[in-house]
Amino acid sequence: MNNVRIIGIDPGARKVGIGIIDSTFTSGSIKPVFIKTIRLNLETTLSERLTELFNSLMIILNEYKPHKAAVEDIFVNKKNLRSSLILGQARGVILLALGLMKITIIDLSPQNIKKGVTGDSLASKIKVAEMVKNILKLKNRPPEDAADALAMAILSVR
Repeated sequence: MNNVRIIGIDPGARKVGIGIIDSTFTSGSIKPVFIKTIRLNLETTLSERLTELFNSLMIILNEYKPHKAAVEDIFVNKKNLRSSLILGQARGVILLALGLMKITIIDLSPQNIKKGVTGDSLASKIKVAEMVKNILKLKNRPPEDAADALAMAILSVR
């Protein structure tokens, strides 16, 4: 396969970053295809938000048909374990959607994403977004969650 379409997904129970790129191996080019932050309805129950996430993601997967996916690993928040558990549930829904579509999944830690794109594992979200903007030659800096998703997709080209 000469061309590959990669989706990066930054999981969340409130908002989910999505970034899709096309990579051409022969030329080494990478171009953005889709950039979005899915904002889930916080007025609904967790199960309703997870259903909304699943449905939104399936629409995107069916439309753009990525060949592989990069999904951020869970960051365990020791001060608020409940947040980590909820994030894990959102990530589980994402993995389910990708699995149903038979898309190969690459797991990336937040530190590896930052280091891979900026060279600094402690880089700020703004620095990651700036580097993604430069790499993809975007006019504007993408929203932070979508920038993280695009960064994962970029790192998955290799």
